[in-house]
Amino acid sequence: MPSTKEWTSIITSVYFYVMFAVGAVMTAVGVYGLIQWGIQSLAFESYPLQYQESRCEYMLEQPAVVKEPGSAEVPEQTSPEDRYQRCLQSLESERHVRQVTDLSRAIGMIVVGIGLYGIHWMIKKKN
Repeated sequence: MPSTKEWTSIITSVYFYVMFAVGAVMTAVGVYGLIQWGIQSLAFESYPLQYQESRCEYMLEQPAVVKEPGSAEVPEQTSPEDRYQRCLQSLESERHVRQVTDLSRAIGMIVVGIGLYGIHWMIKKKN
């Protein structure tokens, strides 16, 4: 049976190698996300939103009832073109938010992954 010192050494080694692996995987996922962000930013005319792209087409087909803030429920019909234009504006806003979020997520994964990997690498080299 291993002694306490050997168990400590084994547990420490397993911990450090697991942290190396976690750091490497986080870095790889972050680099993948950064590459995806770059391709989507450069290759497409506008940043893709995947499944939400076609939702504005339904605005032209459905009648809308708009409730005015601060008043009783008074139905007001808006033209399909107005709703369509508002929908397109909200899509562009969401597109910008998605692009910034994807970039920040990728950079965050890279920074945390490299930091985690680097710190444990330096500690392991000292021992």
